[in-house]
Amino acid sequence: MTSIEVKVLVGTATVAFIYALFLDVRKQKRIRLLVARLKEKESNTWQTLPWLHRAMPRVGLKVLFQAARIHNAESMDSYRRLQVVERRQMIALVIGACAIVIVLSGTRYWGWNW
Repeated sequence: MTSIEVKVLVGTATVAFIYALFLDVRKQKRIRLLVARLKEKESNTWQTLPWLHRAMPRVGLKVLFQAARIHNAESMDSYRRLQVVERRQMIALVIGACAIVIVLSGTRYWGWNW
């Protein structure tokens, strides 16, 4: 019979990974909206980026905002919200990975059963 610890931790990992996937969808949507807004309002700044950065919007956004070349308050707010979503996604992935590591350690060293 499966140990209760294994059931709880596998369930936790599953929920964390599904939440990370959900956040990835939200992150991609925010990136698309922010890029569209920048192309509309700050087209000169967006066009000064190398073609590779424009082809990979997340990299292009990071370059623009780290260089402080965007001065639009609405875009800055959207970028901050995008960073919050990215942090939450990373936290969810770390929680899921830690739960799996604990399950593997428990089955190996503490005698938990699958």
